[in-house]
Amino acid sequence: MIVKIVKKRNKNEQGLEYAFDVQRALNSACKGDLIIMREKINLYVDDLRDCPEGFVIARTVDHAIYYLENFKVEILSLDHDLGSDEQGNLLPTGYDLVKYICENGLRAESIYIHTDNSVGRGNMYHTLLGAQKRGFIDNDIKIYYYSITQNKYSEK
Repeated sequence: MIVKIVKKRNKNEQGLEYAFDVQRALNSACKGDLIIMREKINLYVDDLRDCPEGFVIARTVDHAIYYLENFKVEILSLDHDLGSDEQGNLLPTGYDLVKYICENGLRAESIYIHTDNSVGRGNMYHTLLGAQKRGFIDNDIKIYYYSITQNKYSEK
């Protein structure tokens, strides 16, 4: 099965609708069949920044997990702080996603950390390296302490 991903995004949602379109396409195309061939994507996890060209955006940890479990991720770029809900409670962070990746043996070919949160950056980086040394994630995953793209925000 080949899933065609439409590049057009709702400008206000910055890609959120895009994520649901992919899910809808998979649901309608598969009808319960097992997907054997996984499409390659680059995944950008961030709640505020613009999605760079050539990436799929995940605004929450749950969306990121969906992509990591259902697609072959070439490049994963991580933010740490992923916002709060309507009641002001902090949502799961990029660090929570890193722990999930390590606990479940998920992978991306390369992982970059683009957060401005220096403590969060260090925690994510060292957790990934430690998990790699202990065999929780594959040794051939390239882990970078810096961003692969320029961080951009749309004017609102």
